[in-house]
Amino acid sequence: MKYTNKMSEQEIREKLITLTDNVWFPSESDEPFEIDVKGGIIGAEMEKLECISPGFTQGRLLDWLLFWQPLITPADWHGTDEEATRLKFCEIKRFFEENTVDFFVAKTEKIEVNVWIIGTLPNDRTIILRTLSIES
Repeated sequence: MKYTNKMSEQEIREKLITLTDNVWFPSESDEPFEIDVKGGIIGAEMEKLECISPGFTQGRLLDWLLFWQPLITPADWHGTDEEATRLKFCEIKRFFEENTVDFFVAKTEKIEVNVWIIGTLPNDRTIILRTLSIES
């Protein structure tokens, strides 16, 4: 997987707004995704990531493919809405893989779990999707 597209920062932001519209991370939470772009963060260096969100250094990095597997795998019980959500998560994953040069996922270890999907743009700016997941 590698960066293949050269969208502008504004185009990336607009595309992510469209991709995350009416999509919620599966949990007891109905928190929307927040989209942000920051400069000066390169890669998954935890000490630099504190500027993304207070408390980030209490988070842990997750395996990219293992994180996405339950979100993008079809299931027999999926109805129309679940299938549409699954396809949106497929698009979000593919978007990060095609439009960022370094991408990863991190989350905190609490009942109220912050989830970050992060990718570095070729101009060393970082695009961040953040949401809250309730894991009881």
